[in-house]
Order: sequence, then C-alpha cells, then structure tokens
Amino acid sequence: MAFVFEELDAIIKDSFKFDNHLEFEEHIFEKFTVDDAKYIDQVTHKRALFRLPEREIKFFEWLKEKDPLVWNDLWKNDDISEYPYLVSTIFLPVIIENPDRGFPICDLRTVDNYYFSIDHMVDEESKVFFDVAKAKLKDRARMTTTELLSLEISLGDIDIWHFAYKFSLPLSQCKEAVEHLTSDFALVHLKEAEFIAPFIKF
Repeated sequence: MAFVFEELDAIIKDSFKFDNHLEFEEHIFEKFTVDDAKYIDQVTHKRALFRLPEREIKFFEWLKEKDPLVWNDLWKNDDISEYPYLVSTIFLPVIIENPDRGFPICDLRTVDNYYFSIDHMVDEESKVFFDVAKAKLKDRARMTTTELLSLEISLGDIDIWHFAYKFSLPLSQCKEAVEHLTSDFALVHLKEAEFIAPFIKF
C-alpha cells in the first residue's frame, strides 16, 4: 500500500464533497495502489461514488465527440448529465490496476457493447492471431489492427473505445478488426449487457 490506514482515512474524509461523493486530488490518485483502492471501497461499504481521474475524464470527453450515442447511454441522465463521471468505488481497484483500460464500458443498453476478455477468444482459431502478434511484438514489427486487438484482449479485458483511444486508432477501423476476428471464428462478440455479465470479474 502507498498509504497507511490512517492516511487513507484522512484522505477519504478530506475528499468527500457536498453531495456525498469522493473527489481525490490527482497527485493522490496517481499514488494509489490496488490495495489502497480496495480499502477505500471496503470502508465506504461499497456505497460511495467517486469522480473519475482526469485522464479518464479526458477519455470520456473524447468519446462524447467520437461516439456520442455511447456517451449518452453511459452519462445522459437527468440526475447526472450536469455532473457526470461519478461511479461506484467498486470500480476504483479496476481503474487503479489497469489505468490504460480505464472504467470498463460493458453495460450499454441502447447500443451494442464491444467488451472483450480472453474468455471471448476461441482457443484454436485465436491462437493463430496470438502467435503472429507475439512474434511481431518480439521483432518490433508493425501489426495489423486485428493482430493488435487480439494481443490486447489476451493481456486483459478491454472495450473497443479504450482500445481505440489507447492506440489513437479510428473507431471504424477497430470495429472492422472485431468483424475480422468474428468472421474467422476467433472471437465471440456478445453485444447485449446481460450476456456479457457472466464474464465480468470485478
């Protein structure tokens, strides 16, 4: 842990805002470990909300421009539209552990989901993509978007929007990579939230 329990208790106390949510200063956010995040979630009884870090807010502002229907599904609500980006502390360990994968977009209701884990990769068929991607990574050779996506999925859960943002790729190109993997029977694309839920590990 980056902080002892007494320090975390003080941070929690100082970070509570008027409407009972937490806003951590950026320099503190950057120091948090996964254990710190789990402690905060535990002592707030998994009922508190916290505002996303600036790096993730920048991502969602990018998303608002690039795919407004997805942004609206997540944040367009009479209760939160004026002050979005408040989420449950359950997600704090997830964001701290995987900062480049961010707040997981896996529960969309009005548009298709594009959230993938290693469990969505078909063993034999996906192995071809993994092997090629790993060989290119070792040789520092240029990968196709499809190869890069398969490699990223093998490393951890990711949604297509964070993938596109991470590598500065057009969303259309990333979705074409999904279609390529699914047409080659290397990837299962579950589009509805209720079908994705059993694969969520947090």
